[in-house]
Amino acid sequence: MISVADQHRAMGAMLLTQVRQADARVPAERRVPRTAAEMRARINTRLGQSCGQCDGAGGRTEDTSSGGVSRQNWVTCTACRGTGVA
Repeated sequence: MISVADQHRAMGAMLLTQVRQADARVPAERRVPRTAAEMRARINTRLGQSCGQCDGAGGRTEDTSSGGVSRQNWVTCTACRGTGVA
């Protein structure tokens, strides 16, 4: 018998896959920033001030998913100390 929790995890994984596939179909220049880091990176890049290591985002997302559980953690850029500015 499949538990409700297992069904919820399966549905979450399926939805995440569908969202990522839909996002991949949108050209990068037309993609709307979803997070503050993406907005900051876009502004810093346009101003010509973006950090070379993190491309102006102030860090990166690290995927530590395992065992059917999706986990993403923010890792602050050490070169710019999270500001996104060189």
